[in-house]
Amino acid sequence: MIIKFNYTDGYEYVDSNGDQYVGYFNVDENNVVYETRDTQDKQLTKQSNFSSEYNSNIEYFKDRTLIEKMSLPYDLNQIGIGSNEIVNYNTINIKLNYLHKNLIYLYSKLFIGSTNVPIGYSNILGLSAGTSIFNWCSANKSTIENFQAFTNSIDGNLNPTKWTQYPEFDKLKKFVVMKFDDGTGYGILGISSTHLIGLTSNSNFTSSNITLYTSVVDNYSELPCINLQDIAYSGSTVFITDSEINGGGQVYSYDASGFTNNDTAYLGQRYLKEVFGGIGGSQNTLKFKGAKILGTSPNYVLVDDSGNKSIKVYDHSLVWKTTIKLPNKYTVLDIKYRELTDSYFVLVKYQIPYANGLVGYNTKFDFIEYDSSFKLIVTHTFEDNFLNQGNGAYLDISFYQLAFSYQDSNVFYVTTRSSVYKKYFTKPEKTFAILKRDETGENPLGIWNTEYFKYSLDKKPWNFFNSVINDSTINSIALLKRDDNADDIFCLYFGRIRYFKEYTDYFNVINNPVIDCFNSSNFNLNPNEYVQSFSFNRVFYYIYKNLFQIKNNIEGRFTGRYSNFSVLEYAGPQYITNDEFNDLQIDINYNTYINDNELVNAKVINRILTSLLEQQEKLLNLTQTKLLNNISQINITTAIEIA
Repeated sequence: MIIKFNYTDGYEYVDSNGDQYVGYFNVDENNVVYETRDTQDKQLTKQSNFSSEYNSNIEYFKDRTLIEKMSLPYDLNQIGIGSNEIVNYNTINIKLNYLHKNLIYLYSKLFIGSTNVPIGYSNILGLSAGTSIFNWCSANKSTIENFQAFTNSIDGNLNPTKWTQYPEFDKLKKFVVMKFDDGTGYGILGISSTHLIGLTSNSNFTSSNITLYTSVVDNYSELPCINLQDIAYSGSTVFITDSEINGGGQVYSYDASGFTNNDTAYLGQRYLKEVFGGIGGSQNTLKFKGAKILGTSPNYVLVDDSGNKSIKVYDHSLVWKTTIKLPNKYTVLDIKYRELTDSYFVLVKYQIPYANGLVGYNTKFDFIEYDSSFKLIVTHTFEDNFLNQGNGAYLDISFYQLAFSYQDSNVFYVTTRSSVYKKYFTKPEKTFAILKRDETGENPLGIWNTEYFKYSLDKKPWNFFNSVINDSTINSIALLKRDDNADDIFCLYFGRIRYFKEYTDYFNVINNPVIDCFNSSNFNLNPNEYVQSFSFNRVFYYIYKNLFQIKNNIEGRFTGRYSNFSVLEYAGPQYITNDEFNDLQIDINYNTYINDNELVNAKVINRILTSLLEQQEKLLNLTQTKLLNNISQINITTAIEIA
């Protein structure tokens, strides 16, 4: 069973030939490491460093957030030898293993997820302003004002272009992106309320074409779409919901292999396979009261029956399997399958009335996990405070969609209408990074039709720019797997699509992220060893040596600063002072080993274990984040200046 996966640059593992392994690896429930992201045929061997020890451990993750109260996983009650415990090799090995796990935990807390997001924004697809050119452009040459709406596109003579026949492209609200089987490009299918639109793109992002533009449900039907709600796919089968057609809504499944096999004979075509729906209650397995959000897995499709407050589960032939009943307060926002855990995640929102007699509601968001049998596992509630302009007005008011990383198994994304939030599966309540809109050529305060331009037209009324895109709403997100150390991420905006080659980077406060160390197997007492001071001192030395290695490589602590938009961002390391270093000096004295004239008993060993634990706690406390300001100190005037 795969517990986690990630990517190594070659420092952590060697393969069966003794060569340094570069690429994806995965770890099973026994901490055994294998080549590739999703197979367990070839084992890897750990090298003697903390990075390898950390990556091979399934208990701890680099999931630290800037504001976090940290404590070692094992304290003196667990590490110390109890009065009723027998001192033998097994007892000592357990205690040493606890101390080693403390060090792995400490090592993991020397990293923090980068708040510089996005890292890999590279291309944008749209209709160039003042031209009839529809194509990808390099991100470093393109800002929002370089693109125009399809509905208002005009040529140099102010005449409408051919693109005006595609007005629904500007209204796309959901999309899916599928990689061609041969890796040469992408098929893109999107929906507006009334249209299904298909595009293709090559993998180099140098060309793109609209290949499908239709308002009817099938190639051989005149039945119009009424209110398309969601689109999802599994393999080459695409599922679409219409929440109003036939009274209660319908679910369609299509063969869209033309968008995955790059076969020009079928390119841009979809063929209706199955359809069902109509109005009905939650007990009617083939009827709905508003079929909306979709989720898919290799075997199932999940349909949000919004009016009946339930999620109905079908196989890919649309045969009903089960129904998940939801509390009446929930509104489903998204449903996503996670291959790693073979489980389903449902994002919902609900409202809680203000306390103390105040009128109004707080909106809350739950992140709910169901197992492969659709039984509830756990519910997490997001703790996010949305992006705030500083004057009480919030840019973000709701989460909308999920996307799970294939590059880092512990990372997922959640969209709002103005940004993208990054979270850890191990701590979904917290957000560790938020998309910086200024990195994509947009003012962070801009949303919907209030985007600031960076040239001297800002004093004109907005209707002066009716042919230029000024909408910065994020409507949808799609994430695809890559073979290198990154994810393909596509974001759908009004009238354009952005592409990011994105990965999760980590800041650290150490000189060397690898750090040589003794592996856990080095310091276990052998059951055949005679229990004497020499044997114990040897394994204690290994623990002290590892502790020294971390201490000598720590540069300082993390610092954080609130931006002008109330977003807590990493502000760099603060280096350790000489006084702090002096306080960390580890003196080799009688507290650190068993002396020649001492008996090997619980009291003597506890003295050494306590000394080791105290040093670990000092190191952990030294790395606590220092905040350089607070929310009340942010400069709102600076925030709203126009560059």
